[in-house]
Amino acid sequence: MSTISSTDQVFITRLTGIILTNLGNEHFGVAELARASGMSRLAIYHRLLAITGKSTTQFIREVRLHQAMESLQQGSITASEVAYKVGIRQPGLFQYLLS
Repeated sequence: MSTISSTDQVFITRLTGIILTNLGNEHFGVAELARASGMSRLAIYHRLLAITGKSTTQFIREVRLHQAMESLQQGSITASEVAYKVGIRQPGLFQYLLS
């Protein structure tokens, strides 16, 4: 198992924070992440791939789903409300992503 360097961890934390800030925006994607981070889409992609082995789209999806999972575990809101909260406006898609 490889360890993540502190600079890579800062990078991941920074991107995660940007995604969480825009969590409810269903249109937030790779281009918006690049603009908000001040990096090119390609630079983000290559760095994420090197650190996590995942594409930028996969990374964004996993952050959304992690937040969804935490909200569902709290049990205070419905799955539809969680889907909306994390920027997934199609309940069928949300169910597919959770499976």
